[in-house]
Amino acid sequence: MNMSAAIKKIKAAIHKRKVLELIYKTDKRDLMYFAVAPVCINEHDGKLYLLSLDKNENAYAFEIARITAIDEYWATFSLSGEFSINFFKDCLFKQGNHINGYIMILSELKSDLNPEELRKELQAIEADIKAIVGPRKEDDWVDIPAGIDRENLKSLLRSRRYCLNMLFRKDPKGLEHFKKVNNLLRVLTDRMYKKGARVYRQYLISGVDEAFDDDFMIDADLRFVYNSEDAIAKLGDEEYYGSDFNYMMNVIYDLCAEAPCAGASFSKGFHKGDKPEMSDKELELDNEMDEIYHGELRLSVPELEGIEICNAVNEICVYDNGYSVPDLLRMNDFWCEVKAIYQHIRDQKG
Repeated sequence: MNMSAAIKKIKAAIHKRKVLELIYKTDKRDLMYFAVAPVCINEHDGKLYLLSLDKNENAYAFEIARITAIDEYWATFSLSGEFSINFFKDCLFKQGNHINGYIMILSELKSDLNPEELRKELQAIEADIKAIVGPRKEDDWVDIPAGIDRENLKSLLRSRRYCLNMLFRKDPKGLEHFKKVNNLLRVLTDRMYKKGARVYRQYLISGVDEAFDDDFMIDADLRFVYNSEDAIAKLGDEEYYGSDFNYMMNVIYDLCAEAPCAGASFSKGFHKGDKPEMSDKELELDNEMDEIYHGELRLSVPELEGIEICNAVNEICVYDNGYSVPDLLRMNDFWCEVKAIYQHIRDQKG
């Protein structure tokens, strides 16, 4: 990516307090994906770095010249009034570790907490959430009331996610469940891309309808849908976790109703140079996001090291929607949708 363009995007995101998605080239020439809150740009040893934080308050310094792609994510962030940028810079460059081409400081995980303490903390957090949201309706649905402090609710959900992820780390059967769901979402994502590619080729073969088609687009997404308690799988370890999964996942789903879907998605616009005989990769309709190393979830759950985490899992468990890994393992209603959108655009003069 052009370095001046990357710097321009970073500065705009810092000004607007927007989370950034970036693809980063490592020492081994691999590509890694990150979603981070950009704090500042700083020069160190003759190189320009993006200094940033992730959702778990891990600190990163990315060499901007290694960033191959960068985009703003829908989420915003804020920094405490007590936050010192100068102290942040000093800590990163003096205490940080060089890992895969970037500099990082991990926030400490409270791995010494025992399951009973975690369950007590979790249940206290969920009691606070229920006090804010209110009881379930007769039709087995929870609506988040208008006018509540949504930021406080999101903060409580992040704390709940932390407790559940820590409990997952001590769950002897958790990794097997995780591998199963991770593989399922990878397969579903592949199917979604292949279906999108078939639909797009059909359009290329049939030809543009000059009388109507001002534009054409493939729009696809894979998402978890909560309609009722049937959308939550029973795994037999509910007592171990101690969470009211049905209620809480309903709350998270309703809270994220207007946000991007939790899962994988892509869009593909029509290009005149595209031909039906071109490969999926040439048409930019191959599942390249699952070829990227998704390492963020491993920072909070190190036990996942060695598992190739798919993009859909990363989207569900990392972004600011509140879903924990144990929530992911219970998701039992995934929808794949591929839409062909034909656009005909005119003003009043035709």
